[in-house]
Parts: sequence; C-alpha cells; structure tokens
Amino acid sequence: MTCIIEERLTSLTKAIEGLTKCAHKQDAKLFKLTNKMNNMIERRSSQAPPKFSKIQEEGESCLWNCFIYNQKFQIRILNVEKIYW
Repeated sequence: MTCIIEERLTSLTKAIEGLTKCAHKQDAKLFKLTNKMNNMIERRSSQAPPKFSKIQEEGESCLWNCFIYNQKFQIRILNVEKIYW
C-alpha cells in the first residue's frame, strides 16, 4: 500500500516539476513578446502622423492618404471629385 502511494507521489512530483518548467518557459516568452510589443508601440507613437496632399490633374481632384502597412504602401482614396468640361 505504501509502495503505491510513494509511486503516485513520485509521479505527481515529476508532473508538477514538468508543469513548473513549462510555466517558466511560457512566462519568459510572454515577457519577450510584451517587450517587443511595447517597443513597437513606442516607435509607432514617435513617428510623424500621416500627411495629406492634394492632387489636381486634368479636371480631377483627389485627396489621397498613404499608409505604410507591412512594408507595402496602401493607398486609400478619401475624396474623389470628377469635373467634366
């Protein structure tokens, strides 16, 4: 009887040690990711806000807004007016 209890206790101790290691690894990963995220937020907030420019060409007036998204340019048309002569 005591042998079975000792085996179970040993098994539970090993399981707890494994879970503790796993929790420490995940805590370290979470800490690194949190630091990366904070650095990204800090860099993003220190950048200048997007600039707007007006383009007038051949009777068309457009207001463009360019954003950099995943190192590619994403262009969104905010207002377009066509003037026919």
